[in-house]
Order: sequence, then structure tokens, then C-alpha cells
Amino acid sequence: MARTYLAFLGTNDYLPCTYCFGEEEVAGVRFVQEATVHFFCRDWGAGDRILILATPQAEEKNWRDDGHRDRDGHPLRREGLAGRLQRLGPAARVERALIPEGKDEGEIWEIFQVLYRELGEGDRVVFDITHALRHIPMLALVALNYAKVLKQVSVAGIYYGAFEVLGPQREVEKIPVPDRRAPIFDLTPFDTLLAWGVAVDRFLGAGEAGPVAALAHGAVEPILRQTQGKDAAARAIRGLASSLQAFTRAVATCRGPRLRDRGAKLRQDLEAAQKLEVLPPLQPLLGRMAQRLPAFEGDWLRDGLKAAQWCLDHNLIQQGFTILQEFLVSWVAVSNELAYQHKAHRELVTQAVTIARNALPEEEWLANARKHADQTRRLLAFLGSAPWVGKIFGDLSQWRNDLNHAAFISDPRSGENFPKKLQDLIETVTHHLER
Repeated sequence: MARTYLAFLGTNDYLPCTYCFGEEEVAGVRFVQEATVHFFCRDWGAGDRILILATPQAEEKNWRDDGHRDRDGHPLRREGLAGRLQRLGPAARVERALIPEGKDEGEIWEIFQVLYRELGEGDRVVFDITHALRHIPMLALVALNYAKVLKQVSVAGIYYGAFEVLGPQREVEKIPVPDRRAPIFDLTPFDTLLAWGVAVDRFLGAGEAGPVAALAHGAVEPILRQTQGKDAAARAIRGLASSLQAFTRAVATCRGPRLRDRGAKLRQDLEAAQKLEVLPPLQPLLGRMAQRLPAFEGDWLRDGLKAAQWCLDHNLIQQGFTILQEFLVSWVAVSNELAYQHKAHRELVTQAVTIARNALPEEEWLANARKHADQTRRLLAFLGSAPWVGKIFGDLSQWRNDLNHAAFISDPRSGENFPKKLQDLIETVTHHLER
């Protein structure tokens, strides 16, 4: 996996200063790129690249030597960035790419194309945005996110050299060079926040936990390694990632008995994560996730309705039909003191529904129903007091059968009808429970 350092070069006659990042500093440099390359690229190898994007004017003034002139038009002795970077002696390749100034929409699109073209498949990108003027930072971030999808690039860091904290240039010129100290800000968390927003949106919209879990694991694993697993906040976020995956996997694979436990654990981990002193803007995203998560109560049918609604909201239609029917069977079983996970007891419930719906005489009952005739009669009495159960069960069986056979039946339904039917069934069952 190659690494690419990306920076824009401006046209100003930059003043030398000391750039500081944490406990480190680079003294007496005109170009912030010298500092950020030193801080973040010094261990790079021949397969990595340092790429400077420059307009023709920036190339003339600051990439090459002696590009600036005094009032009389005489060249000022200034070593250009190309030479300064070579002095650093990086093992990585140093390259320059020309871009237009961005004076119109066509040139803006051209800058975007250059940015995207220069990023390689799977690159890890360090981006210095210090001299990216006007719309360029936004354009570059869009290009990076575009390349995340199409080229699987990732952002290793985004940095800004805040020379302006020293004051206006005329005032800075009066400050002795050793006293000109400018911080470099790490803006990477804002890219991370953007990624979290996209990932949470995918979880809320499609029930997909993978992106959130990947971000959480990526954020905490270095901390856990460094602290040997003792960092409580990192452990909590890792626990949240695991709970997210466990819950969504349970829904996707229709693990009915585990759904409630997985959902309760996820809610618990979400609430714990919201109390952490982590990146503050993450809190509303975690709160939104908690709001949308089903609150399972321990009632089989009500919990089944919530799980089915979750499936419908996240386009898991087949899972929604399956979960609703199987939770309905469990509810009838538990309501009649049968073991909801016992195969023979579940079969007894479905046979009783068939008997009730078709008014079958006892001699036409299946063997299991005849063998447990007393239990079957109790089930029939229960179903007689709630006749809607048989109707709902029949509808679920027919629509679920169509799904399970992938429409390879004599009269398949239109795919567009399944979400509406599932919503109707959920609403009908809810109506009967609330009567």
C-alpha cells in the first residue's frame, strides 16, 4: 500500500519561521511543506510519493529557485521548494503536477480531475491544506472522498500550518526569525467525523453496521495496543462496534431468540459510549442511533413487531416476513405454556392454526396434533379467542413462501408489493394487540 503526500503550493514570498507539531519543530523554513514532510513522511520509502500541486505562476515563483523579484525587477535569492525538498533527502519520489488557477467552472473541474488522477489505488494520503486557497480545500476533500469509493484510498492525516497566528506579514517581518513559531493543526478528526456521519447514515438507512464497526475498530486498536487493553474509552467503543455487528448479523440471519439480547446489549453499549469523553460531535450521531434502535420489552409478539419494522425500515423484506411469523409462533406457544424453541411444540402451533383455519375434524389432524390432542384443543381455544392470528399466519405463510421460492411459483407476486404487505401485517397485528 503506497503513501502519497499531497500539498498545494502558493505564490506568496513566504517568510521563514519555525513550525511546531506537538513536541517537535522544524526551524527556519519558508515552506510549510518542508515541515509537514519532515513530520509525517520521513520514514517513507521508494514506493511512496511526495506530490506538490502548483499553478504555472506558483511553479515559477516558488517551485523553482529565485522566482520572486524586487521592486526593480531583479531576482531575489530564494531557494524554491523543489530544491528544499531534495535537501531533506526523502526516499520517496518528489513530483510536481500542474493545475489551473480555478478561475471558472471548467478549471475547477480540471483541478478535480488532476487530484483524482494523481491518487493511486489504495493510497494512504497525507494532505497539507495550508496553501489551498478559496474553494480548493473543499474540492480536494470531495476528490479524496470520491477516491475513497473508487480507488479505496484512505486519509492518514490532514494538516494546516497556521502561520497567520503570528500576525500580518509586515508585523511578522519585525519578529526575529527564531521567535516566529507557528503551530501545525491536525484536522484529521474532521475527516474522521465525516466518515462517521456517512457510516452512521448507512446504519440508519440500510442497517449496515460494517462501516461503523470498521471506523470504531480502526480508532481504538492503536490505543488498546499502546495501553495493553487498559483504556476504558477505547474498550467501550470496541464493545460498541462488536455489538453493532452482532445485532445486525442476528437480524440479517433471522436469529430470533438472540435478537432481543443483541438489541439490549447494543442499546447498553450505545448509552455507555454516549457518556465517554470522546470527540464531542460524535455524541449526536450515537444518540440518533440509540433513538432508532428497537427497545425490546420481553414480550414475544411486540418484540417481533419491532424487529419486523426494523427489517422493513432497512429493506430487509424477506427477513421481516420470516421474523414476524416466527415471533408470532413463539408468542402463541409461550401464551399456551409451550416451549417456544421445542420443534414439536412449534409444529403443534402451526398445525393448530391450520386446523382452525380449515375447520378440520380430529380424524384429519396430523400425527403430532393427534398425539397431543389436549394441547391442540387448548391451542384451538386460544386461536378461537383471537381469530385474527390464523388470518395473519396464513398471509405470512403465502407471502413468505413466494419469497423463499424466489418467485418460482405459478402465480408470483410483484416485488413492489412485498414492503407494503409487510407494513400492513405489522399494523394489523399492532392494532389487535392494542384492542
